[in-house]
Amino acid sequence: MKRFVIPSAVVAAAVALLALLTWGVSTHTDTGSIDSRVARHVYPVVPGYRQKLPLLGTNRSASLASFRGHWVLLNVYASWCGPCHAEAPLMAKEQRVLADHHALLVGLTYQDAVSATEAFNRHYGLREPVLRDLSGNFVHNLGTYAVPESFVINPQGRIMALMRLVVSRKWLNQTVLPLISGRA
Repeated sequence: MKRFVIPSAVVAAAVALLALLTWGVSTHTDTGSIDSRVARHVYPVVPGYRQKLPLLGTNRSASLASFRGHWVLLNVYASWCGPCHAEAPLMAKEQRVLADHHALLVGLTYQDAVSATEAFNRHYGLREPVLRDLSGNFVHNLGTYAVPESFVINPQGRIMALMRLVVSRKWLNQTVLPLISGRA
């Protein structure tokens, strides 16, 4: 009987430790993430807001701070991304709606070749300014590891809403338009 007491105690301790670990992981929330802050109505300034990135089609650089004073719908995408192709026609239409509200669609390419991005934009009629993240570091600071993703940025550079999936007409109408028109 003694020979089963110690192994049973070790097994019981291991099960208790595993249960505690499982409970801790399942109840942990990342209160520092952009997503959780926006959900709590604590709107963070875009990480790297003043960081200059190459501007597609030019030999210049720009930052998101270059668009300060405007509402911005920042769309993170890549020409090699299938869902980005599905989203692009809607974004092309949305750039006109945004302009009517004195807001901007700004693209942010994620590890994409210049020629591929230019062909993608030409194909879908996208005419927005496009910042290029060659290393992926800028988008990773946004918590982005897959594309497409979109961020609604207010005139002061704060993230007011975000979509970590392909945007829909519904999201644009129910989230973006009320924000940029002051009805939110």
